Amino acid sequence: MSLDSAKALVLSLVKKLGIGGEDAVSGDDGMFTLTLEQSWMPQIHICYISSDDSMVFFSEIGMLNADNEYEILRTMMKRQYLFADSNGVTTALSDDDNVLTAQLKFGISEMSDDEFASLLNNFVGETAKLKVLVYGESSESPSDGSADISLTDSSAFISV
Repeated sequence: MSLDSAKALVLSLVKKLGIGGEDAVSGDDGMFTLTLEQSWMPQIHICYISSDDSMVFFSEIGMLNADNEYEILRTMMKRQYLFADSNGVTTALSDDDNVLTAQLKFGISEMSDDEFASLLNNFVGETAKLKVLVYGESSESPSDGSADISLTDSSAFISV
């Protein structure tokens, strides 16, 4: 696959989501940013990596503070044990500002539009769970409660 093919995958996705047309997908450098309609959902950055024909979804969840850092990190480590509860989504903590991030790297060789959308859907679901883990049921989380931390089915976060 190539950068042009990666751009085509992203363009197909934004059209399905109804969040823009060709002008929404510039990405000439292999970087794309999606903003979903849920105001509580952070932007999703997509990066094409030509060296191994893969892509990465990346999103900033929020800043951890000293009051909840230990508990959140412990919960995240348990969720990621052998990727059992994380759908392959990994997390990281920025050293300079203590911001929690979520990322998912995947190969895109011969990937269909539907497979790409399904991966994004899983990523959005995991990101929502992490955001609720960090912020709890505060104003930073969805007002309708749809991202309750007990969610097991994330299929409703985006419609494709």
